[in-house]
Amino acid sequence: GTAEYATAAGRVAYVMHETSCGGNRVYIYVTVNGQRYTLEYAHMLSINVQLNQFVTTGTVVGTVGGYSTSKSHGGYDSCSGGMHLHYGVATGWYGVDYKTWSQWQAHNVRAPGIPTSGTWWYTR
Repeated sequence: GTAEYATAAGRVAYVMHETSCGGNRVYIYVTVNGQRYTLEYAHMLSINVQLNQFVTTGTVVGTVGGYSTSKSHGGYDSCSGGMHLHYGVATGWYGVDYKTWSQWQAHNVRAPGIPTSGTWWYTR
């Protein structure tokens, strides 16, 4: 239930509820220093934004976790084993169909010195 904030100002591009892989997801288009990025928030307990809404760094996008992420325990998200914030950044603006999702994956930002998984963040 911890609040998830937008990391940059932008526009909500896609809102997806209870998908079988990723659960509740939000994609936000932002432009930083002239460069376009797509932000991804997934495996969320709740979504607090709407399609085409403009957000700032003070906007709560949603909340962390879900009541159950396993289909065997009554959940809908079969791609998660527990509550966490799945956050991603890709260069460019991408949608969520298979073609653009593949482009999203190919353009994910891998910041030097930041682990790609298994990191615990306790504050903003």
